[in-house]
Amino acid sequence: MAEELNEYFTSVFTEEGAWQHGFMKGRSCLTNLLENFEEISRRMDKGEVVDVYLDFQKAFDKDYGIDKSIFQNPAKLHLTIGTLILLNEQDVTRACELLQKCKEDFIDKLTEGKPLLVRVKGVEYMNDDPSMVDVLYGKIEMKNGTDKLQRIADGLLERFTASGLMGREWDKVKLHATLMNTLFRRDLTVEERDSNTALGKQNMRERESFDAKNVLKKFEEYFFGEVELNMVHVSQRLSADSSGFYSSSGSIRFS
Repeated sequence: MAEELNEYFTSVFTEEGAWQHGFMKGRSCLTNLLENFEEISRRMDKGEVVDVYLDFQKAFDKDYGIDKSIFQNPAKLHLTIGTLILLNEQDVTRACELLQKCKEDFIDKLTEGKPLLVRVKGVEYMNDDPSMVDVLYGKIEMKNGTDKLQRIADGLLERFTASGLMGREWDKVKLHATLMNTLFRRDLTVEERDSNTALGKQNMRERESFDAKNVLKKFEEYFFGEVELNMVHVSQRLSADSSGFYSSSGSIRFS
């Protein structure tokens, strides 16, 4: 994203490391922009991955010193390709049209009109110190060992940065699914919000890192399962549709 916005937003194209996004100082400046802050994302909220992810969460009932509020909402599990700043309806339209153009130019050829089957296996973190972790993510790989998903993600990154709708911070997308993020930590002094309130609009504390050494040791090769990826969305952050996933401004299908 543009340098002048960096004091308000962080967009790490590997979630965290390659594309996680977060908030920094200057919160009062976020209000008018966040409604237009969107992500190109792949939804992965169906099938065994969600069920196993819920089992993964339950394992922490045994006490790993982890605050449950930092877990990703299961309905919002996804792969982030990049973050966009769309300042008006014209930008949203441009983003959706560009996504469709990418489908026609190279995505259809790579997918051959079929969903992509991926495996979610193992956990990793984004910083250098496992005792001070802010983001823990599930590692992603194509089941058949090809690089099709990586090529699609990197191709989208190239096209959207060239269009000016996305800032370049990394050479390639790091494929991952965020499982825990300390930005999700709830302020327990504030009354619970209505279930329809977007997660990002809850009051939150400043980042408070957690010690992930035991988690990494136990779940390093944890198999979350396989999932078919069949869509790419331009998803609105801090929003939710009737299914609980992010509201979508536009999308494409592989099949």
